[in-house]
Amino acid sequence: MAYNVGVTRAKVEAGTAALVYDPTNTPNDLVRECQNMLKALKNNSGAYYYIGTADGKYGTGMKNAVRTFQEENDWACGDADEKIGKKTLAALDIAYADRTNYNAYGSEVSASYLMGSSISETSLLARLIYAENTGSLQAQRNIAHVVYNRKQSSSFPNTYRAVAQQSSQWTTICNGHENARRPPRTNSHWQDAVIIAKKLVAGTGLPGNLNSTLTKSQLYAKKNGTEPSSAKDIVRVDGTVFYNL
Repeated sequence: MAYNVGVTRAKVEAGTAALVYDPTNTPNDLVRECQNMLKALKNNSGAYYYIGTADGKYGTGMKNAVRTFQEENDWACGDADEKIGKKTLAALDIAYADRTNYNAYGSEVSASYLMGSSISETSLLARLIYAENTGSLQAQRNIAHVVYNRKQSSSFPNTYRAVAQQSSQWTTICNGHENARRPPRTNSHWQDAVIIAKKLVAGTGLPGNLNSTLTKSQLYAKKNGTEPSSAKDIVRVDGTVFYNL
């Protein structure tokens, strides 16, 4: 059996071939490339996916590393089949290109960890922003603006951490929603949320630097259609409604 002989990036990207476990330990250049990517990426436990030598051999260590990556990025990779096909290679490329953020933010955490003091402020804010709207950059920018407005308001806590973790306010955080506990780290909307959260924490040029469409210092954001009848200064963006009371 040829296993990975002749398998190239072009063939995998075209969906006509995949890298597989190879008991003959025959080296392959794309396997080596993937090993180097997995050696630079951290899993949910904070360890690197692959700690072996980047020798191009698809052995047991590489197979296990691929499976863990697939399980942690199942939304992008599909089944954890221990093969590097088109979807898994694409997810690896995305993760590696954004490896600093991939390693620092977004690993799976518990609901209690979300509400604790150990989670970094950037990670907490990114999880809030993403979980509140998983599909719209503009809505995420506006959500960040609401968080900023609350921090500035005497009616809410005066730190971002306290704003995000305030009881009965952001239910995605308080109730430990899966999108907050386990965001898809190779998803572009999650990556956008991390960038926006970093802007909040950096504090430079706020709120203008958020590129929000809110102009009335709105303090509330909810799923569109669930706002109270007393809501005013209403702005609706891609499934989220922003308002004041």
